[in-house]
Amino acid sequence: MKNWVFSGAIFSSALISAGLLDYFSLFGVRPDLLLICAIAAAVYLPKRSGLFFCFLSGLAKDVFSVNQFPANTILFLLWGGVVIRLDKEFNLEDDYIFIGLVAGASLLTNLASRIFFWYAGRPVPLGIFLRITVIDCLYTTLIALLVLKSVPYWKKLSRKNNADQIS
Repeated sequence: MKNWVFSGAIFSSALISAGLLDYFSLFGVRPDLLLICAIAAAVYLPKRSGLFFCFLSGLAKDVFSVNQFPANTILFLLWGGVVIRLDKEFNLEDDYIFIGLVAGASLLTNLASRIFFWYAGRPVPLGIFLRITVIDCLYTTLIALLVLKSVPYWKKLSRKNNADQIS
């Protein structure tokens, strides 16, 4: 059941990101809904399913964006692995920690994508780079907070809550 929910969330996020978010762009920057889905999948799903949905989110972003093709797929898998690794050490289901994970992943994804652009021979001027990075990180974090507060169903999908119910 929870796999269908995340499949639907990734599919709808990909469609919304490809079309409707142009109307809600702030200084030409749109929030990264697929990154929010990837971090949520890594936090709230079991390891294999979480990594699969991180891969699926990255692939969808690569298909619908202008970045280098495997960049987001690799980065989203990396962030999913980091989140799963951190989940062994800390309880990541707190809202503030989830928002911090989204903000950190958004910042690092923007930094990595600019490095990919630089290596591809398409450098971005520093002022534009900083504006895009800061606004994208803040906008994605704000949308993640709104999504987290408006969709309490994600907390019911928690693997820790499911483990408590099974025992």
